[in-house]
Amino acid sequence: MENNHLLPGLSPIKNAVDALRKEIVDLVFERDQLKFTVCENIKASYIREYGDLEYRIYQAYTVFMRLRRKKDFIQARINRQEEINLVEIETLLDQEFQHYQESLQEKLEEMAKAVERVNGTPLTGEESKELKQLYKLLVKKLHPDLQPDQSVQDAEFFKSVVSAFKACDLKTLRLIDLLLQEGSSDSETGLSTVKDSLEQEQKKLEVIRKNIQNEIEELKSVPPYTLKEYLATDEIIRKRKDSLQKQLVAYQEAIKTQNEALKQLLGNKHE
Repeated sequence: MENNHLLPGLSPIKNAVDALRKEIVDLVFERDQLKFTVCENIKASYIREYGDLEYRIYQAYTVFMRLRRKKDFIQARINRQEEINLVEIETLLDQEFQHYQESLQEKLEEMAKAVERVNGTPLTGEESKELKQLYKLLVKKLHPDLQPDQSVQDAEFFKSVVSAFKACDLKTLRLIDLLLQEGSSDSETGLSTVKDSLEQEQKKLEVIRKNIQNEIEELKSVPPYTLKEYLATDEIIRKRKDSLQKQLVAYQEAIKTQNEALKQLLGNKHE
């Protein structure tokens, strides 16, 4: 129960602080919904539409770059009149292009995750609503910016809350909410009745609000959020795929050119 009648002159600033806290809870939810749900869904849809083509393009690009580098190694040895040891050159190329292979593997894993996300069992409308409501409630109770004096256990709970929300794990959120209800009497520390403390709290919360707003704007300005423009209509998807297909064909032609140049280089060496 509010005791504002005991705080003469402090009701306006306390109301402002309470409003800031509520706004921050809403902003945290908006940011995390954007980061863990909206952006991940956009990413999954993008990969479903374009992942295979983009993987093949990157694979062809890697082959092209490796062949060009191989040609450089061979040409350098010819210029120095050294023996050409192809096994040694391939070993050097394996080492030099290891990060390309790792990137290819990462792309494969991303494609697998996208398929899993698209084909996964979605929450019902009621479950999705409950997930969002529980997350907001738990953010209010556990977010470190709103509860700076929280216990180590509550800090760990908050990490679990974020992970569960990211995974749309409603059962875990329900469990954490139950544990919090049973483990405490929901005793709010409350705001200081001293005006200076309230003003400091207000300034701190205003900075936090601005930082979260900036995070939201940043998320909306970079991929995967910006990739949604490539998913807007069937016509846009078709044009994007046509463009990617042309890139793939261009790399495939470049690979043929490099292979022919290598054959000629090695042929001239052994003539």
